[in-house]
Amino acid sequence: MGETVIDLREAALHFAELTPLIRAGQVITLCDADQPVAEIRPLPRRTAGRRAFGLARGTLTVPDDFGKPDPDLDRMFGGEPACSSLLRRLDERGAGEAGGIAARSSWRGGRWLV
Repeated sequence: MGETVIDLREAALHFAELTPLIRAGQVITLCDADQPVAEIRPLPRRTAGRRAFGLARGTLTVPDDFGKPDPDLDRMFGGEPACSSLLRRLDERGAGEAGGIAARSSWRGGRWLV
């Protein structure tokens, strides 16, 4: 689309008439004493509806060890799997009685058995 150059005062008086031009894709350059000071341009149009599924396919890779125990985290929590200390705290707060979840679960073969 084209470009329209208009004086600030003229634009203020006829702004309602400029709006359809902007919607049609035209750029309006505002001038003060024949010096450009600003531009009014249409915003990019958004597509209606939902975005297509899979647009980001191939931009993210999940490592093979995702979700496996992390030895560094285990060391930070006293050498045991990180979530065991959380389970113990839940049982201590009364989330379970003598047969609470921590008492009924064990860490075997790299996963929790409950």
